Amino acid sequence: MDYFENVMPFLVTSEGLWPGDVSEQMKQRAEEGVAKHLPLFERFAMDYGTFGHLVGTSLTWIDLLMTDHFRSLLKYFPHALIGYPALSGVRKVVGAHPKLREWRNAHDQPF
Repeated sequence: MDYFENVMPFLVTSEGLWPGDVSEQMKQRAEEGVAKHLPLFERFAMDYGTFGHLVGTSLTWIDLLMTDHFRSLLKYFPHALIGYPALSGVRKVVGAHPKLREWRNAHDQPF
C-alpha cells in the first residue's frame, strides 16, 4: 500500500469530504503510513534537494504539493514532522514565501 492509500482516507473523511465516520482503524492506518513513508520522503529530500526544497535548488510543484499536504497532516498529527529536518525545512521555506503565504491565508483548503 502506498502513502496516499494509507493516509488519504483518514484525512478526507476527517475533513468531511468523504461520507462516513473516522474509525480508529482508519486513523491507525494513517499513522502507520506516516511512520513508514516520511523517512523515505526525508531521504529523498536530503539526496535530491537543498534545504527548503525537495528537488533541486528552487521552488517546484512538489514543494507546493507536499507543503499543502503537511498543513492537513499536521492538523491531525501535530508531531508528524518532528525528526524530519529536510521536510520541516521545505515547509518553512515554502511557508515563508510572501505570495504563497498570502494565498494560503486567503484559501483555507484542507488539501
